[in-house]
Amino acid sequence: MDKKPKFLELNSIVSKHFNLQTNIKRKLKTIFDNYRSAFKKYGYQTIALGEFGCKTLTKYEKIELEIAVVKYLPKTTTGLREKMFQNIASEIRKNSNYTDSKNTQNDGYLEYLVEEEVTIKVRIIPFCYKNNNGKLDYFFWRNGVEKTDNMIQVVQYFNKANKISNNLLRCLVKLIKYVLKGDFAYYYILYTLVLRWFYEYFIKRYDAFLQKIDSINRLEKKDLEKYNDINYQKNWFSKNIDGEELIFYILERFWRSETYYFREFEFIEEEIFESISRYSWYTNSVFLTPYDYYVDFKIYNIKEFNDLNLVQNELKNSQISRIQYDYCRSHDLGIYMTPIKIEGVVGFIDYAINFKKKATELFKKLDPEKRKDAISVNQREIMEELNLIAHKWLTTYRQKLTYIKTYFDRKYPILSGTNYYMKIQAIISSVDNLKNDDYIIGYDT
Repeated sequence: MDKKPKFLELNSIVSKHFNLQTNIKRKLKTIFDNYRSAFKKYGYQTIALGEFGCKTLTKYEKIELEIAVVKYLPKTTTGLREKMFQNIASEIRKNSNYTDSKNTQNDGYLEYLVEEEVTIKVRIIPFCYKNNNGKLDYFFWRNGVEKTDNMIQVVQYFNKANKISNNLLRCLVKLIKYVLKGDFAYYYILYTLVLRWFYEYFIKRYDAFLQKIDSINRLEKKDLEKYNDINYQKNWFSKNIDGEELIFYILERFWRSETYYFREFEFIEEEIFESISRYSWYTNSVFLTPYDYYVDFKIYNIKEFNDLNLVQNELKNSQISRIQYDYCRSHDLGIYMTPIKIEGVVGFIDYAINFKKKATELFKKLDPEKRKDAISVNQREIMEELNLIAHKWLTTYRQKLTYIKTYFDRKYPILSGTNYYMKIQAIISSVDNLKNDDYIIGYDT
């Protein structure tokens, strides 16, 4: 009888400590299912987004239910945006228990509050999609202008990667969110950074496994069907991957740009107070979000003509790894395994809401008189203090995202060697007793 992998115990303990109460999960599912049924009559697909879609909601945070209402882009788009918003608003009004409905149509969504056992914020975003050379591009409307966004794909691919990991990725995200305690609740950044480094780690290990098999008995294309099956990958992961090592690996590399499979990862930079001033004297007042990230991986047999031809055509774009392809060719390897990298904004609406909220919150830390100077002709003189405020928050935020790393670092056996129950208790106790300034050290003050 196979012994269960150790990290499954961690999953179980995290679920017991952090999972949302059953009655609230049931309520969220009811709201979502009602909308899914209602929007069918308009020909819309309904997709769960955000934390509900990724199943990472916990009992320690404000509850948001984000929903995409999706329609294939028709040939004639005149009035499409207005019609979709009208239909969504009509369905929202049928709810007798909603309050505080906001007119946020220009921002690309509609939202309202449900006041019952807990307050639930429901946000509905109309999307259209089109087929772009075999891949689906999704966009929403902001100020009436089409904006592409990869949030739907990232939710779907995160769930796939989580299945391979036997739920370990959700476990990791819940732990990080506990440390954050709602500070800057833009969580798509967690999904994209976790996906980057999960696949960087997993593909290297899985590729080494297949290369060993292929060196003994050459794998044909039909043999790869077995190794492409997600249930096989999940089973292989549970038997061959050290969950604690993977968590440490991901968090250790969270903000790095170096990657084996491509030249580098890129980040989008945005100055927190850009809307107030063009001056930025501290580069650390720039908030970083991932511009590119892995969402999947593929396995090819490049000793087989059709696969080789397919790979050579795919290499014309930047989604698969030329570095790994060149390595396979120079070493006469038949199996070519590569991550699939995509680029673009993820969850712009969530980001804009939380970014504006955080910038306003930080700006209000200035003395009221100085706030006037910051938006007047004297603004340059006050920006040093304003950017120092931003720098301190950014340092704290980045430290929080990787805070639990030490608990999974084998270099510290006192922490990493304890059982999972004690480890989670230690994390909770430490986080509950830390103040924001405790994350700031040395010259970061």
